Amino acid sequence: MQNTPETLLQACESLRLSAWDNVRYLVSVLALQGEQVKAFEAQIDGKPHYLLQALGVCFDCGRCNSYQVQIRLLTDTEFTPMKVLDITPLSAEQLGYLCMETAHFDHCY
Repeated sequence: MQNTPETLLQACESLRLSAWDNVRYLVSVLALQGEQVKAFEAQIDGKPHYLLQALGVCFDCGRCNSYQVQIRLLTDTEFTPMKVLDITPLSAEQLGYLCMETAHFDHCY
């Protein structure tokens, strides 16, 4: 099945990862499917965010140092790229652990 930005967002809807884990998750999922991605840190409204360009759109993975953030599409938002992120994609097994670890710690609070 071909990934579209909408289907990818729908698949991530139930995830409540940190902004950093969101960008790692998207980079990994898309890399496993052979998609080209570009991750970077950028300023939006004066605050640093993790962004990912893929599938012809830009995903906002959340403000840096935020947790339990929902991924959203950026539309008509101006941003200033600050630094390109070099993120090593996780394997499918590691992705499962990433989500499991977050679920475990979420219920501990």
